[in-house]
Amino acid sequence: MQKYVIKTILSIWYAAAMLAGSSAAAQMFHADKPDTAKRCAVCHYQWVYPFYAEQRDGELAPRPQAKAVASPEMCLSCHDGSVADSRKRVFHSPGHHTGIVPSDKVSIPEEFPLDESGQIQCATCHSPHALPSETDTGFGLFLRAENKNSQFCKTCHTNNEGGPAQGNHAIDISATAKTSDIIKNGGRFGTDREKQIICETCHSAHGGLSEKLLILPVAENSRRSALCEACHSQNPGTANGQPDPGGSHPVGTLPQKTKIPSQWSSGAKIVLNPSGALLCRTCHTPHGAAGQKALLVDHNHQDSLCMQCHKSQKTIVGSSHDMKITAPDEKNIRGHRAAETGPCSSCHLAHKSNTLLLWARQLHPTSQSTVLEELCISCHAPGQCGGKALPGEASHPVNVLFEPDTPLPSLPLFDTDNRPAPQGTLSCLTCHRAHDPAPLYMHDPTAPVKRGAFLRLARAGVTNLCISCHKQQASIIGTDHDLTLSAPDFINVFGQKVEQKNICSSCHVAHNASLEKYLWAGPLGKVSAKEEEGEPKAEANSMERTCTGCHSGGNAAAAQIPRYGQHPPGVQIQEDLLKVALDSSDTPLPVFNDQNEAPSHTGPIIVCSTCHNPHQWDPKKNMPGPGIPIEGDATNSFLRPGLPVMFCAGCHGQEALFKFKYFHSHIGRKQNNNSFSFKKH
Repeated sequence: MQKYVIKTILSIWYAAAMLAGSSAAAQMFHADKPDTAKRCAVCHYQWVYPFYAEQRDGELAPRPQAKAVASPEMCLSCHDGSVADSRKRVFHSPGHHTGIVPSDKVSIPEEFPLDESGQIQCATCHSPHALPSETDTGFGLFLRAENKNSQFCKTCHTNNEGGPAQGNHAIDISATAKTSDIIKNGGRFGTDREKQIICETCHSAHGGLSEKLLILPVAENSRRSALCEACHSQNPGTANGQPDPGGSHPVGTLPQKTKIPSQWSSGAKIVLNPSGALLCRTCHTPHGAAGQKALLVDHNHQDSLCMQCHKSQKTIVGSSHDMKITAPDEKNIRGHRAAETGPCSSCHLAHKSNTLLLWARQLHPTSQSTVLEELCISCHAPGQCGGKALPGEASHPVNVLFEPDTPLPSLPLFDTDNRPAPQGTLSCLTCHRAHDPAPLYMHDPTAPVKRGAFLRLARAGVTNLCISCHKQQASIIGTDHDLTLSAPDFINVFGQKVEQKNICSSCHVAHNASLEKYLWAGPLGKVSAKEEEGEPKAEANSMERTCTGCHSGGNAAAAQIPRYGQHPPGVQIQEDLLKVALDSSDTPLPVFNDQNEAPSHTGPIIVCSTCHNPHQWDPKKNMPGPGIPIEGDATNSFLRPGLPVMFCAGCHGQEALFKFKYFHSHIGRKQNNNSFSFKKH
């Protein structure tokens, strides 16, 4: 009844005002605002002229004391889809929040009224009594203030201004990339410059795709950050549509070798897509960023953000690969000094990198090198910061394919595109892990730099690394040739002491070996009486020299010196007999010429390794030894299987067994044809 009386009074008052002529109309007119009060007073009681213009009671009713804000129901009684200019946006949820109390992150001006509960409503931003609508563009509909270049948004959202310096995405600058996807999905640009980025380039107050009112998805129900990529592309660093020659951190993929923390160290939430894959928003945020320039979600002091995920790479800190310590003036491709960056950025860049593995250093390609090798030699080359640690010519071969049916190692192999592949080839990164210096060299705990070989599996022992490929040689463990047992004080030619976890290095080394063919690291001995007084020549008969380097007086195996070491020299082995002997043997028996090459014609030399397999104690059992030094006999002693019957008999016939048993004794030889005697008799 009261509403009926009020509406009747207002109707009478409005009719009287209209009949009053121009003086009444002039009295209602405002020079600085549209003349809306008298037109709307029929519906909006608070807009009766005395209430609105003179802030006094009217002749027929008292002035309302509380500010009245239109409720959503009032707005939607017309904007229900029947009003053309609201159909495209108002009913497309989600829209700007209503019915909530503003957070402390926004500042609501007094002229933007809240309801009696202090909550935002439609009329907080909109009023039919405000500026005229921009109906030609569909924006700015009855807003309470002008919205040129999103200035209306910035009236409340003051903390989202200031650009990267304040941790926010830059606005009021020109986009440099292709922007057709922005326009197509409802975003718009400012008018002060071409492609001017404004709030509404990314956000839409009505009809957004998420709670953040974005025009394209960033994380929610999306495999990728489509909004970010609309300008920045999937490979940030593009400009004017031209692809960046480098690479960027992968997105849209599930983490493979890293573990994403539950939250960043700052407490910020980790943003992933619904399947748990990485997105642009995982590391970056357009508002409230901690890392200002790159809009990072957390501070990245000394690459601390990188290492929150890449925890297993933190072992590089303080090592010789930590260039801020070992090469502080070295610069990456962006010109950043290692001393100014963390341990990661000297070699890697999240965006605009050089090539694979997000590489940040200048490459020095050669016709023989692969991309993965180029990564290593960008430092480990003459004149570069790692020039003191060069692999040398006599080094383990790379780019090697495994023979068919060969058991593949448990180490990474790489295809022709330099990516991990089960059937790939060996590379530097097959054996080396650049972020972990283990095993450390003789290390002083107080030294400022941890120096080591950076080998995979090193924490479990370097021997495990070697036998990942050389599985047949694993049977040396626990035998007399395991110098960690039989000669624990042995030191190879590089001054390296044999260690329990590094059995192989007593005889072999992967780089800068003294003898390339066997990657030899042990001493080289003598093979003839003529050399007793002189230095041995490594070029000839080196296979025997590797044995006599230990099996000679004053060396590691001085107690195991055979009286006669060689097969009698000068004995011509007929090719057909040799072929029968080799073909009849179950195990290859290597023979060599004087240049240490396996011959294809006559003139072979039977050497130590023809009959002995230095890695397998028992010819019948390819398994580790007993773990204690033992005295051998003709059934073990690193002999190859089936020698007397399958090999010696090819030349010696019925004498084969006798010749085999007494090979190292004068009993099996004539005095005038004996070979060089290693032990005086």
